Amino acid sequence: MKRKTTSITCLALVIAFTAGIPSCLAGSGGFGTRSAQFLKMGVGARAMGMGSAFVGLANDATAIYWNPAGLAYMDKIQVSFAHLWWFQDISYEYFLHSQPTKYGTFGWGLGYLHMDPMQGRDVEGELTSQFKSSDMAFSIAFGRRVRKNISVGGSVKYINEKIEDESASAFAFDFGWLYRTQIKNLFLGGSFQNWGSSMKFVRELNKLPSSAKIGLCYTTFLAKHPANLAMDLCVPSDNRIGLHFGTEYIYNHMLMGRLGYRTETDLGFASGLSFGVGFLYAQIHTYRIDYAFVPQGVLGNTHTISLTVTF
Repeated sequence: MKRKTTSITCLALVIAFTAGIPSCLAGSGGFGTRSAQFLKMGVGARAMGMGSAFVGLANDATAIYWNPAGLAYMDKIQVSFAHLWWFQDISYEYFLHSQPTKYGTFGWGLGYLHMDPMQGRDVEGELTSQFKSSDMAFSIAFGRRVRKNISVGGSVKYINEKIEDESASAFAFDFGWLYRTQIKNLFLGGSFQNWGSSMKFVRELNKLPSSAKIGLCYTTFLAKHPANLAMDLCVPSDNRIGLHFGTEYIYNHMLMGRLGYRTETDLGFASGLSFGVGFLYAQIHTYRIDYAFVPQGVLGNTHTISLTVTF
């Protein structure tokens, strides 16, 4: 009885803290007022195909990004590599690794965004030499169960942006929690992302794109095959509040189909949609290949492909 009361008290405190974050973020910044925008691009073709609704699911190595508390439920070593084709010749690669131990699950991730050389111009609009730009983020994460049905996790990340000869760096923290509710197969989670120092280019100082999210995930069965139904509420510091919806249908533990939708877009209804597929092959190790297609309206379409190996 005492343990149950303690668990309820811990969960109530975490949810209360999460609920208070939106009021702190609301109206704290306008569109494009934060630096390191690449931190908002998302990680993993699986989550991207589900409309970025992954806070309440977060059961693979991409939990390092979406909700580090999800690492606590991983009992095998996992590595994941992905490549994202963004619009305007922008590419984003990242590598993730999770390692369970008797103390909890550790993880680390490295993301690198780059693009083709751009044409420079001076203050009068005259052509100058071309220049390059890149972004990088390195994260170390940890997740652990504090009760049988409650886990918490966190990560610290180093962020660097470079434009030609100028660069800026910052440190940030993520925190997450995950609760397996009394309703069978229903998970409730929350995460706080990119809380840290500001980045300074020359004389201009800008904060990071921090956000708070609360997510639900319910696993059901359709025609005897599992399906994940997910929904996230996202409160960013530099955009409107948005809802993310995602579904994943797993056929015969081998083929996966995914569909998602995000509400906080100004590029038309279609730009909120996302689609994804996956293929899983299990023998000595488990290999999963995922693909996601996310349209971005007049800006173009984005494609993400990832390979995940479980040992």
